This record gives sequence, C-alpha cells and structure tokens, in this order.
Amino acid sequence: MKDKECFLSYVQQFDQSDTKIALKLAHSFRVSDLCEEIAVRLGFSQEDCLLAKRIGLLHDIGRFPQAALYGTFVDAKSVAHAQLSIQVLFEEGWIQRFINDQQQEHVIKQAIRFHSDRCLPVGLDPKEEQFCHLLRDADKIDIIHVHQNHSYQDFLDCSKEEMADSSISDAVLDAFLQQVTVDFTKRTTPLDILLSHDAIVFGLHYEESRQLFSEKGYSLLRIIEGLDFTNKETRKRLQIIAEACRRAGFMIKETI
Repeated sequence: MKDKECFLSYVQQFDQSDTKIALKLAHSFRVSDLCEEIAVRLGFSQEDCLLAKRIGLLHDIGRFPQAALYGTFVDAKSVAHAQLSIQVLFEEGWIQRFINDQQQEHVIKQAIRFHSDRCLPVGLDPKEEQFCHLLRDADKIDIIHVHQNHSYQDFLDCSKEEMADSSISDAVLDAFLQQVTVDFTKRTTPLDILLSHDAIVFGLHYEESRQLFSEKGYSLLRIIEGLDFTNKETRKRLQIIAEACRRAGFMIKETI
C-alpha cells in the first residue's frame, strides 16, 4: 500500500466532518510535499527525498486522536501531540505499514519527536539533525499557510470577542523585537498564541526554506485581519511587531 493510501486508511477512522480533522489532513499532505521540495533544493539523494516526504506525511498523525479525544489542538489542554504521534506510529505499530527499515524508522522517530519543540536537543547525529531541521522548516511554512486560509477559530478555542479583548505579553513582544521564536511557556493570552505562530518564521533553519517561504508570497499577521482590538496598548504593540517583521524582510498583512 502506498504511503498516501495507508495514511488515509488511518485517518478514515475519525469523523471526516470535523473541521479539525480536515484541516490536519490537508496540512499533512502539504508538509509532506514541502519536505520533499526542501530536500530536493538541498540536494538530497532520491532515497532521502522520499524519506523526507514520508516524515512530512506522518509528523502530525497524533493530531487526529488528539482532536477526537480532546476536541482541541492545544497541547497544554490535552496531550503533547508529537508524543501522541510517536505512540501511534511506534507503540501501536502503524509505522510498519509504511516502512520496515530500522535506520529510517529511527530518523523518522527523532524528527517527529522534536518537530514542535522550540529548540533541538544537543547530541543528535548529523542525519537526525538534518531531517529534524527539514521537517521543522516545512511545518513552519505550512502553519503560515493555514493562517492565510483559515480562521483562528478552526484551530484555537477562542471567541472573536475574547480575541479582540486580548493583550500581548512582554515575552511575545520581545521575541519579535529580537527576531526569535516565542517560548510557548510564556504565552499568557489568546493573542499571544496567534502571534507566536507567526513568529515561528524566525526559526527557519535553511536558507532554501526561507527562499521557499518568500516564493509562496505569504504575509504575516493575516490571521488577525478583521479584529478590532479594544486595548490601545495592544494596537500599539501590534504596530511595533509589524515593523519588526518588515525589518526582518517578511511581508505584512496591513490589518492594524
């Protein structure tokens, strides 16, 4: 059975009318394609390009039971989705339906294990680190794609009114000023969560990934389009964040 068909056979056990399931299915296919494209640009062998494509397809397989069991994609309110992906693939044995090669399985496991961490751990071997960075870059690029095409309410449990009343913490503002990713443990508001998703572009590792992101024509801050923030300090901080993104060379959706 081909990877895509096998993956669909897993996803079909979940409610196909659930927008969260549909969103993550489409995300998985796009990240798979992005992983392959970045691998090609990096000059990977044909075998490693196929491995990259497979890793992208499988990286969020734990999102489906997470949505079904907890009704949320917020790890802090449910479980760590990367670890749930590891459980599905390597404890429940789904990986065997995709591949039976211990060396490649290990690379897949490491890439998925660390794909949503803010930083990679020390001690990875060169190939593990290479594929970890590749998956993390592809995932970041497509998260911005999701922001271009979906309401935040498709993946975040927050009303429009709550978001409009939301503020921006010092930690999130400082991350944009320093052009670094946000420490998720320091997010305190719904708007913090949204903005932290945009800040992930500062963590793109490969220059080829940054070029690909630019070619896609994605703009930051689009996810807050249409929101009328009630707090003057919030609006002021959004302007500062927008300017920080421009200085970093990213396009900005003019929403404030």
